[in-house]
Amino acid sequence: MLEVRDVRKSYGDDPVFSPLAFTVRAGEAVAVVGGNGHGLGK
Repeated sequence: MLEVRDVRKSYGDDPVFSPLAFTVRAGEAVAVVGGNGHGLGK
């Protein structure tokens, strides 16, 4: 199991998300999706 809690991200003073929390249980799959050039590879 993977548990993520209270993750925050901002660019300077501009928050992207705050806070982010989720749990991934055994056997589950997770994907991060977004448009081309939106920084998902960083």
